[in-house]
Amino acid sequence: MRHFWPDRTLHYRTRDTAARRTGRCGLAAIVLAVLAGWPAAAGAAVSRDVGTLKWLSGCWRMESGETLVEEYWMEPSGDAMLGMSRTIRNGSLVGYELLLIIETESGLIYRAHPSGQAMANFTATEASARGAVFENETHDFPRRIAYWPTKDNGLSARVDDGSDVQSYELAYRRIDCPTT
Repeated sequence: MRHFWPDRTLHYRTRDTAARRTGRCGLAAIVLAVLAGWPAAAGAAVSRDVGTLKWLSGCWRMESGETLVEEYWMEPSGDAMLGMSRTIRNGSLVGYELLLIIETESGLIYRAHPSGQAMANFTATEASARGAVFENETHDFPRRIAYWPTKDNGLSARVDDGSDVQSYELAYRRIDCPTT
């Protein structure tokens, strides 16, 4: 069974600088994308139980230069997980997002409420202890959001347009959750 997320050694940043500038994807990137299961392969695990995503709960941080991204997820309770994210650049808030993963009759839904934008729903196409992928083919950007735990007790997240032309990846490290 192929999964969206890497096998802990494969990294999705496969395009070279020239390909990135021109927007063209090299043969190596195409091969890696196929091997990695883009899009998610048929038959992938799709749990309808939000408790399957307990590994996502906790507090996560990524720092890059003057940018800090924090994402906090409450443990699953009832039929939902609540999360929030904020991005700080040069000491100022530049974005935030309120997040919800909820069990529905049609499966798990990732509901994003980003700052300054309308709410968007993404349906789980994969959800297991190895990771989760949520997709909405009719949304402008992103169309796909994925999370997976890393072997160093971290968390990776990938947001893309469904075709790897426009994408970014976040490598979070676990932090102690604030108590005040």
